[in-house]
Amino acid sequence: MSELLFGRDPTLGIVSVTAGRDGSAQVWRRVDGQIHHERARFPNWFLVDDLDLLGGSVYHWLSLDDLRLGRLDPPGGLAVVRLAGEHPFRYLVLTTRLAELEASIVSYHTKRSGEPPVRSLQDLRGRVYWRPPAEQYLILSGRTYFKGLTYSELVRLQFDLETTGLDERTDRIFMINISDSRGFRVCLDIATLDERELIEEFVRIVRERDPDVIENHNIFEFDIPFLMRRAAALGVKLALGRDGSSFTSSPDSLKVGDRSEPFTRYSLVGREIIDTLHAVKRYGAIVREMRDRGLKQAARYFGVAREDREYVHGPEIWQTFQSDPDRVRRYGGDDVDEVNELSKLLLGASFALASLVPKPYERIATSGTGQGLIEPLLVRAYLSAGHSLPRGQSSGGTYAGGRTELFTSGVIQRVVKVDVASLYPSLMLAHGIKPRSDDLGVFPTLLRALTERRLEHKAAARRLPLGSSEQVYHQALQQAMKQLINSFYGSLGTSFALFGDLEAAAEVTRLGREVLGAMLAALEQRGVTLIEADTDGVFFGVPEGWTEADEERLVAEVAASLPYGISVELEGRYAAMYSYAEKNYVLQGYDGSIKIVGGSFRSAKIERYGEQFLAAAMPLLFRGDVAGIRALYQDTVARLRARQVPTEDLCVSVILSKTPQAYRKARRKEEQYEVLLAAGQQTWRPGQRVRYYQTRTGKRLLDDHQGDYDPEYYVQKLRDVYCARLARAFTPQDFQALFEASPTLFEPDLSAIKPICSRERVLERA
Repeated sequence: MSELLFGRDPTLGIVSVTAGRDGSAQVWRRVDGQIHHERARFPNWFLVDDLDLLGGSVYHWLSLDDLRLGRLDPPGGLAVVRLAGEHPFRYLVLTTRLAELEASIVSYHTKRSGEPPVRSLQDLRGRVYWRPPAEQYLILSGRTYFKGLTYSELVRLQFDLETTGLDERTDRIFMINISDSRGFRVCLDIATLDERELIEEFVRIVRERDPDVIENHNIFEFDIPFLMRRAAALGVKLALGRDGSSFTSSPDSLKVGDRSEPFTRYSLVGREIIDTLHAVKRYGAIVREMRDRGLKQAARYFGVAREDREYVHGPEIWQTFQSDPDRVRRYGGDDVDEVNELSKLLLGASFALASLVPKPYERIATSGTGQGLIEPLLVRAYLSAGHSLPRGQSSGGTYAGGRTELFTSGVIQRVVKVDVASLYPSLMLAHGIKPRSDDLGVFPTLLRALTERRLEHKAAARRLPLGSSEQVYHQALQQAMKQLINSFYGSLGTSFALFGDLEAAAEVTRLGREVLGAMLAALEQRGVTLIEADTDGVFFGVPEGWTEADEERLVAEVAASLPYGISVELEGRYAAMYSYAEKNYVLQGYDGSIKIVGGSFRSAKIERYGEQFLAAAMPLLFRGDVAGIRALYQDTVARLRARQVPTEDLCVSVILSKTPQAYRKARRKEEQYEVLLAAGQQTWRPGQRVRYYQTRTGKRLLDDHQGDYDPEYYVQKLRDVYCARLARAFTPQDFQALFEASPTLFEPDLSAIKPICSRERVLERA
């Protein structure tokens, strides 16, 4: 079982693997704090469904025993193993002359009549199964990263550039701040070094400190390309790899929730490169109330920004350095400190996953969980067993998902949230649901093993002192295993995944809807007010006078009424809830704390002044302070009309997704790009954030903090958009009186206005 989870090779301390299409691999291991370097040879491999694809190339046969015993040196540079079973990918091709073989296959495929032209093996998806060379090496060898290491033993280096501007063609680097996880910290700047010397000293320090991982926030979109351009212009070799080589680049994508964002990945031989912006984006896709993914905002959100942290507005950094260099030095030092803290908070699960999944750490940090993490585990297991692999379904399909319903809107007192723990994995285990193509039963075996191990690590983390290295280790592993466990259903429901099975996925969601329906019925029978149901959880209100013990008793009764293997947990209890729409609500804790959830209240598309208004209104709403809400509204209107609201709080914030070339080619106007062009900006990068606001002339301008905005536009938007978010808490007549569009001679009588709740839907039973 340990081999199934962690691979059959127990080698400890692997911190980086570089492997090539020439069958060479280099492995760096950290053992007792020292780095050990190994060179290895391995045959590149891929799977095919038909040996005709080899186009007449001469090959030798190897046996399944050769595969199991690791005797994989292909005679003549090309060999085939006929895998057991009858799945489409039944031929394992092993070669030490991949470039020659690939050219032959591409040529053969191109000559076949009716076949579209291809350029590489990856283009033959469906006929050829291919993984990148580093993954080929890890899968074939049974090795994984970080065995025997804790996160604190990994040597991580953070660096941050300060530049005179954002265009690497015309601007220059004037400061580099560097820190690492062993307490090293230094600031290099042009007070003592010219730009060439600055970059050379940076290279020297990186090589001397010899980190396993290099990190920064937005490192791929800004720091690395800027550094490369300036180094090239100055003739400096960026010998930052452990073999003295420089950066290489390749197109890649970041999995953020249910979407993929393209980016350019930069790699170094022997080191992993991590972008904490990617980690923040992935976290924000789950915890959707995060408004901004920038370093300063993320540091404040996660509570790692020091109270005395130095802030300098971006466009003012170079100018400030010329008059107060120490202030900018403190600012840059705080930047790298916050990157270090964000890494410790957000990358622990990816670190732990790397000890399970045969994939480099830097790629686990950007991968989706289905094809990116689950599939390599399954492929490793099948190849270790010498068994053929299935092919994903040729076409997608649809099936009913989880049940989501809003039963009550408005303000509800005494609210409880209950969840079914790991609903879909529990159903898959309880009902033996797996892909029909999983001949070896690896899918449920892995799922059960991960579930059992996760509980063991979770229990161990609870027993150990909080913050101890052992506690952190067990906590990271249980989080990593939870992430994998909850991804098995997603892998099942992906049509193009090797083991995708939409019928099986549909059965899981059907059973899930049944369980949720049974839980809703059991709750309603016990006299509670159903508020919202979403896939595996329910919010409901309890009668006045109930105690926490009453709530726990209710949850135990409901859990006992559900099928065997289904565990119900009391996830939270709240003094009140404002239910606005499905998955959009506000919770008030019994300690007065406020939690706002959903894009209707918090998102990058909402101007900050609207978000601030809603955040200030919520405590007043829960207190029933209608006069306070009215006063808040009037004060916000007055400050807008007096132009006392900072321009930055009125800006729309948009992340660019197109290059200038792609935007021009599309020939379809989009506001954010037109604002940039109108401001004379001809260059920008995908991933760059643009902020702009509306002026009195109706034009949209970039945020310049001049305060020449159109107050009436923002007053109207305050009422029509942001006040409207409170409409479910009042009758239409009371809402109209509370947020009167125009001033009147007499203030409305607010004493009779009370927050309400309304039944939106009754429970439908099967």
